[in-house]
Amino acid sequence: MKHKDLQFVIIDEDVVSLKLIELTILKTAADVKIVKFQDPKEGLNFITSSSEDSHLVVLVSRFLPVMDAGEFMEEFDLLSETVKNRCSIFVMSAQYLGSDYENLHKKKNVRELLVKPLTKSTIQDILDCVGSRKVVDLA
Repeated sequence: MKHKDLQFVIIDEDVVSLKLIELTILKTAADVKIVKFQDPKEGLNFITSSSEDSHLVVLVSRFLPVMDAGEFMEEFDLLSETVKNRCSIFVMSAQYLGSDYENLHKKKNVRELLVKPLTKSTIQDILDCVGSRKVVDLA
């Protein structure tokens, strides 16, 4: 899968985090498209209505004011299989949260759990993981 076939969807309530993640992605893969949302409901709407031509790499923050990542995943699980199959979801948190975090990792559609801040190496691992469609331990 070429980078131009990927689109990153970043969902985080913090404007600074959104910008830092965007810059890290662009330093790693300048040719990818990036959309950012502070509201996870808007992110879900985008995912549902986006073109079927690209694979979506969804980076969603663990804690969001409107809905947390667990609630986001419950909503995501209700989407069509077509939509779910073109998404790779990674949940981000500034800290490891024990059993709560592990429960998210067990969700069928969560590819991996990531610790913020994301690095160029982490973004490259995501690109490799998504490009090959294999499961890679990014911890």
